[in-house]
Amino acid sequence: MGRLAVNAKRHKVSLTEADSADAFLCLLEGVHSSTGKKAVLLIDEYDSPIIKLVERERPAYDERLLVKTRVVIREFYSKIKSAEEHIEFAFITGVTKFSRMGMFFLLNNLNDISIRPEFASFMGYSQKELEDNFAPFILNIVGKRGKSEKDLLDAIRDYYDGFSFDGKTMLYCPFSILSFFADAQILHSWWAIRQLLDGIWV
Repeated sequence: MGRLAVNAKRHKVSLTEADSADAFLCLLEGVHSSTGKKAVLLIDEYDSPIIKLVERERPAYDERLLVKTRVVIREFYSKIKSAEEHIEFAFITGVTKFSRMGMFFLLNNLNDISIRPEFASFMGYSQKELEDNFAPFILNIVGKRGKSEKDLLDAIRDYYDGFSFDGKTMLYCPFSILSFFADAQILHSWWAIRQLLDGIWV
């Protein structure tokens, strides 16, 4: 409820519901009413709560907790369905597709673009995007290291190019690229490190 309350205050919306899912619906309705604009709903890693529970080793794995989590998620998505008139569009991402867990049972108007060829380059950086959009960062590193731009691009390609949805279009993983340019330009397997830390802190 914390973030909902903060955003409700920012938009001068009064949350009259105690339940998180109902409060979220109340926030969507209130913002639409006060601004006249529908919300764009972005949900990243929708599958994360389920994956973290499933990956636990016994006896930490608790099927009852898994069932409860699934129910909470399903109720949340049912609220989204009932709030269609207040939402311009929703974009949901995840690594694993849980098609038989009933989480999207009521949210039945989703358009799955996971493996559609026209969206193959949608979720990553192409070679041209890397070279065009990160040119200042690339030149800065070249100047500091005294190596050629080609050598640097080859090294970046060796580490981070290989992200693909259709098996043909190769992309750079955004998380890895951004981590590389942000963290002292050290070539690491940033995505693997993040997954390891996520596993440690589950």
